[in-house]
Amino acid sequence: MAMLRQNGWKLNAFALPDCVKRLVVPVPGLDGVEMVGYVVACRSESGSPEIRLVCAWEELEGLEPAETVELTDTLVEPLRRRLEERAQLEFASVRTVPSIERDNVRAAYGQELLNFLVMDDLMGVRARSAGENASFLV
Repeated sequence: MAMLRQNGWKLNAFALPDCVKRLVVPVPGLDGVEMVGYVVACRSESGSPEIRLVCAWEELEGLEPAETVELTDTLVEPLRRRLEERAQLEFASVRTVPSIERDNVRAAYGQELLNFLVMDDLMGVRARSAGENASFLV
């Protein structure tokens, strides 16, 4: 049974026909994140039966469910793998965030070190030009 929930309230519930199966796959590397898709047995434009993976509203365009077809695990499994691959691709950039953050912190430390070296050099130049009357020593 598929359910639409908003703010914890059940808005609508309905049973899916045998020609539709809901797939949920975990997104690798992101705890608690899942990607949802629907496997639908439908008829192609020529009328022949086909199995589709639907993950977006746009993919419903022209879809004519074949309500006499019952989806089996054998038919669904290849589309489950395709959904897993799609989840990996779509969330690849999210999984790289920790390494990007780590690189940014390293770059910030390097920039701070460069700032200190430039300040030290500028103060040394200023101290040499001021001579013994410099109010600071390097």
